[in-house]
Amino acid sequence: QNLRVVTPSLNAYYAQRKSETASSKYRYVSYRAKRKKFRVVVTKECKKHDGGYFRKEKDAARAANKLALELYGKDALLNEISDDGGCDQPCESVLTNEK
Repeated sequence: QNLRVVTPSLNAYYAQRKSETASSKYRYVSYRAKRKKFRVVVTKECKKHDGGYFRKEKDAARAANKLALELYGKDALLNEISDDGGCDQPCESVLTNEK
């Protein structure tokens, strides 16, 4: 039917939720204020895989999708990246809540 066998690791991967206070709207992407760049990190089986730093949030999201596909294949949870012409800068709340 519509069920499939998954490993505990893959099940935990699917259970991840996006934080309400996240510094980016994209999965696997966070903003680093000191570098003024977006960082990509995808975790698999408790190991962090670094995807690098990017000036634009959408570029980081695209790199995150590529890395997630490499690690998880067809089971990867990918970001939906719109080309709406919106601002590609960190969220205003991230800039104002820096410590």
